[in-house]
Amino acid sequence: MTNGSDNSGRVISVLEPLSSGIQHVPFNAAMLEVVLLSYPDATVRFYAEPQHVHEVRSVLGKSADRIHWNPIDIPPRDAEFTRRFLFEYRVIRAIARDSSFDRDYLLVLTAIESTILAAKFLHKRGIPLRIQAVLHGYLNGIAGWRSRNPLRRMTDLRAALTRWGNQGLQYLVLEEPIRQYAVRLLPALSPHLEFVNHPFPSEQASAASQPPMQYPLRIGFLGLATAQKGFDQFVDLAQAVKRVFGDRVEFHAFGRAMSDARDIRFDCLTTAPAAVGLSRNDYLRGVQSLHYVCLPYRGSHYELSASGVLLDALAQLKPMIALPSPVVREMFLRQPSAGYLCETHEQMVDAALRIATTMDAHEYQARVSAVRRLRDERSPESVARRYIDVTRLLK
Repeated sequence: MTNGSDNSGRVISVLEPLSSGIQHVPFNAAMLEVVLLSYPDATVRFYAEPQHVHEVRSVLGKSADRIHWNPIDIPPRDAEFTRRFLFEYRVIRAIARDSSFDRDYLLVLTAIESTILAAKFLHKRGIPLRIQAVLHGYLNGIAGWRSRNPLRRMTDLRAALTRWGNQGLQYLVLEEPIRQYAVRLLPALSPHLEFVNHPFPSEQASAASQPPMQYPLRIGFLGLATAQKGFDQFVDLAQAVKRVFGDRVEFHAFGRAMSDARDIRFDCLTTAPAAVGLSRNDYLRGVQSLHYVCLPYRGSHYELSASGVLLDALAQLKPMIALPSPVVREMFLRQPSAGYLCETHEQMVDAALRIATTMDAHEYQARVSAVRRLRDERSPESVARRYIDVTRLLK
């Protein structure tokens, strides 16, 4: 894939100012793949915490040789605003001094209030910038309650996105329904807000496999076990189904138990969530062993946040039993056979009972094929086609 002659000599700097270690590794690796595919003649530089650099590099395989790796020290994830603002101001300024922003640009893989205000403050000081900023779940900060403290209101995400204009800034969200909802909340953001489908690293897809459709049926919950992600509903589902089918159906939670889930009894689960996080390899092996992934998300969080767990399910070709977050609903509109889209907990129980009763291998393969079509839309190659068009809008 190529963007024509306009990418020759371009320098694309990619900054991860927030994540360390294994945090956000699949997405960050995938976005680097997207950049490399979009601009094959460009020089790509990646700046991140040293262990994060190592983890991302290990996912990319041979593509890693095309990237200039730049380990940097970053503040702790819970650092206060002032410390993070000063760090981001300094690192963005350093990148700007080594770039020609009439052609080059900076892609920030996780942008929060301090990142955006640091970039805007640099622009006000006359330093030319062209920045793409990925907002992730932090975009939920534009909805709902705001502090009455004037200092906090001046530095919250809504203020960061709307103060001092957005010249030289383009914000990216991961899935079209998220952009639609964000624009409804902040209409003035529309000219500066674009979407790309949430990509996954190609190495992850290459390992996809499905167990044969035979007992025990294996249904899984992925990621952090929290009430917001519906973990309690997953446990209730397991209890209801196992009362009918016993050991012919297994329920597995591959992830980490958070504080609001530790009082839940796990005796109905074949695999309980871990007290500490799993390694990425152990996690993926767990996902690969499943027939279906359960996504019992509820509440408003996923109106403005993409789900990495959903991408893991797609990458590993796992049909879903899901409640209707906006992104999931939109996927099922395009591929109704990708699993079971349920409106209530009772419908999820009915879906699991139906699957366990029929164990229909032909139907299951049809669902896997539908998931594959959704996955193809989020491959780095597919996302790169839109990313080129989006980047052309960066002024």
